[in-house]
This record gives sequence, C-alpha cells and structure tokens, in this order.
Amino acid sequence: MQNYFYYHQQIAQVARIMYVHRNTIIYRLKKIETLLQIDLNDPQATQNVQFALLLLANQ
Repeated sequence: MQNYFYYHQQIAQVARIMYVHRNTIIYRLKKIETLLQIDLNDPQATQNVQFALLLLANQ
C-alpha cells in the first residue's frame, strides 16, 4: 500500500517495482477497499489512509 502512494497511485509502476502483474495490484486494492470499507478514488479517504500509514511507520 505504501508503494501505491509513493508512486502516486500509478498501478503499472507499482506492479513493476513489486514484480507482480498489474491485475494483482488492482485485485489487492479492491480487497483493501472492501476490508476498510472505503473508496480509494475519494481524496479524503486516500489522505486518511496515507496518514494512518505514516503513523504506523513512526510508532
């Protein structure tokens, strides 16, 4: 998920850096959206997730 934000939500770049197919990234993002009950196309939700990841990394 951190790579998704680091590469500015560019799925092809994320897939390349993680050595997986881009469909795998799409599948995982949809699964995250389902689990968190958010829409990653919503800027506010995306910002909240980024902030949560920063807090988690700085524990």
